[in-house]
Amino acid sequence: MKYKIWLLSLVILTGCASSPEMPELGPGQQSAAMAHLRDYINQEMSAAKVQGLSIAIVDDQGVRWAQGFGWADREHSLPANEHTQYRVGSLSKLFTDAAALQLVAQDRINLDAPVRQYLPEFSPKAPDGVAYPITLRMLMTHHSGLPRDILKGFMSDRPGSFEDVPRSLNDLGADDVPQRSFSYSNVGLSVLGSVITHVTKEPFDGWMRSALLEPLHMQDSMFEALPGHHAQMAQGYADGVAATEPGLRDVPAGGLTSSVHDIANFMRMMLSHGEFNGHQVLPASWVQAMFTPQNTQVPLDVNFPVGLGWMLGSLSQQVTYEGVGTVAHHAGKTRLFNTQMYVLPEQQIGVVVMANDQNAQKLVDRIALRALALTLQVRLGIHAVPPPQRHWAAAEAEISTAQNDADQQRWSGLYSTFVGPVVIDQPLGRSPVAHAFGSAFDLRLRTDGYRSLSYSLLGLIPVPLGYLGEIAFERKSIQGLDTLVGQMGSTTMLLGTRVPQEPIPAAWSARTGKYEIINSDPQIAGIRDLKLAQEDGHLFIEFIEATMGTEPQRLLLRPRSNNEAQVLQLLPDAGPLLRVTFTSDGEALAFSGYIAVRRAH
Repeated sequence: MKYKIWLLSLVILTGCASSPEMPELGPGQQSAAMAHLRDYINQEMSAAKVQGLSIAIVDDQGVRWAQGFGWADREHSLPANEHTQYRVGSLSKLFTDAAALQLVAQDRINLDAPVRQYLPEFSPKAPDGVAYPITLRMLMTHHSGLPRDILKGFMSDRPGSFEDVPRSLNDLGADDVPQRSFSYSNVGLSVLGSVITHVTKEPFDGWMRSALLEPLHMQDSMFEALPGHHAQMAQGYADGVAATEPGLRDVPAGGLTSSVHDIANFMRMMLSHGEFNGHQVLPASWVQAMFTPQNTQVPLDVNFPVGLGWMLGSLSQQVTYEGVGTVAHHAGKTRLFNTQMYVLPEQQIGVVVMANDQNAQKLVDRIALRALALTLQVRLGIHAVPPPQRHWAAAEAEISTAQNDADQQRWSGLYSTFVGPVVIDQPLGRSPVAHAFGSAFDLRLRTDGYRSLSYSLLGLIPVPLGYLGEIAFERKSIQGLDTLVGQMGSTTMLLGTRVPQEPIPAAWSARTGKYEIINSDPQIAGIRDLKLAQEDGHLFIEFIEATMGTEPQRLLLRPRSNNEAQVLQLLPDAGPLLRVTFTSDGEALAFSGYIAVRRAH
């Protein structure tokens, strides 16, 4: 999983490089701020071996600073600049959402109408067999219950049409009932894009160009399934080696090619209540709605606010400020490109950072946060509030609390989490121990009652865990589920749930083994090395997703019947279905568009 790779990197790399200390500056010291930011970017890029990066900082008056660093294309000696074009990944969703809201403002669609009002054939069934109404608002806020992806055909050198996704979802079904919890969905945005094309009777790329890109003077930008050979297009890199960016089926979710110069115009429009260069691109009321939490009545979201498209609230202590108001952000990741954008609507400040390297996900976030902090200092005199000091509880308190937790079996069990399965043991008289990534992490008690991860190499040498070590963990019961909740920055979110121990049906025990995908396409980056395994009374599915590298994904599998099992993610009763089907070779398994036949036990 993407998050698993990120967290593993975090544990290994934290503290490996020393970056310039954040200076304390005052209003008007823009030159000093930009000089520091240049040094910071160059040092961070060098440490991470990232080839090229571009950044833009805006306020309500316009673009305050935009610059490129390193190479857009090293092999052709093309330096990066503010017009360098990158694949921006999921930032595309904000544009699709904005285009849909334009149609809402024109009374051409209704935000709270079911999708089937516009796409009558759309009727995916939830795991309970009911085809619940899914609204456009649910699609924009990732509360539709739809799968994150349909893996077959997701990335390809010959991408299919996103307009086929609604029909495919009818066959595959939804992962959960709508509005139960936040569950990020790329296919949900393909459904929203299909509604736009159905209502406008125009091709999606053409409509997006006329409705948003041209009014915002975004001349470097276009929606496209295959990355184009544009004059300013960045070459993508994987571990410093030039590589090929695949095409993408789900264009409304991630098919925008753009530059920081152009994204700066989008941010300026958002900061100016929908206006750009005297033209009202989006009504101010709908801009405000994009920045307003839509999920306050969803208990399983805890305190993870989501607007119409935007994620709201900070996940980092680096951007904890008093009186700043809303922190809106969205990241974008493709196979070879990474983007991060932050907008502070009340303070009228925005930052976007793009890089052309597979491993730059955390780099673009760090740089965006540093740029945001510097801009707040020199423009408004606002300084970050120091993060609260974390103190470990005394040994006596740990022993007492651990004994009580063990008696209640508060922590022990197998959890389905956003990094995959995690086992937590509860030894008598000591901290719970979380087993993940092949390592054991102590969940040590803090003086504030939360627990945080602690790790020692060989049990002797403490290893700093960076952001991972900042998470404050808590066990809570929410809607009858034993949940694992984490507090990060100003946000508290669901990280996983405990999976009940249940007998495995004999039919599923008999299916363990190695499987071969029989409907793969050599032009499509798909999954391989699929395996079903049974360990410690639980079933697991493993596979390698080509677009994610060579690290196997390992997920919990919970049988629902002799012929269906759910691939679990955050919840113990939600996730895509693995179904038994039949081919000329006999029994097979169907998963996310793929068909697999067992070749070895």
